[in-house]
Amino acid sequence: MKLEKFKKYYENYKFQIDYKIYSEEMLNYIQSLDCWVVSPGGVGTTTFINYLNNYIKTNSVLDEDKLKHKKRPPRNIQKNLKIIFLTGNPKHIVNSLKNRQLGNNLSFYFIQFLKLESPFRFISTINKKESRFLKLIKKQELNWLSKNKSLNILRIDYENLFESAEEISKFLEIYTPEFIENFPKRKKRISYK
Repeated sequence: MKLEKFKKYYENYKFQIDYKIYSEEMLNYIQSLDCWVVSPGGVGTTTFINYLNNYIKTNSVLDEDKLKHKKRPPRNIQKNLKIIFLTGNPKHIVNSLKNRQLGNNLSFYFIQFLKLESPFRFISTINKKESRFLKLIKKQELNWLSKNKSLNILRIDYENLFESAEEISKFLEIYTPEFIENFPKRKKRISYK
């Protein structure tokens, strides 16, 4: 049964194999966004995207467009796109993902591992698990923030996310008072044990 689940997830994400240049169709979709939100997962991304979608157009909250946890930005993207990169303490990210279940003993951690790792390396690295995943989190952040200084990226740490409404409002040029007033409040992190 586990092999069948793996095959399903592998098929779903095998097209994410480290693409550096995106198709024109995908680029047009990305450029149609007001903001692209990216993260390794486990840092409030879904809550954040849900909230932003009340005011602007973002990538899919359910990751149907496979943009929410991309390893790196495409080389051929226009530089004017606004990107918010959510990050956090890597160990907290791992714990958060491990403690959220999709059912049948399959955690978000497994899915995020698959999204950040090349499917060709996945089989050999899943046994290394946490140490490899921590490296993948750092590599994703490096790919987005250090190697792409020409992109318009706002980095927000999970620890500051819920106190960053004004900074995010300015970055996204959302000047309605409701944006700041209704910004999600910090809740106790139930997925982190």
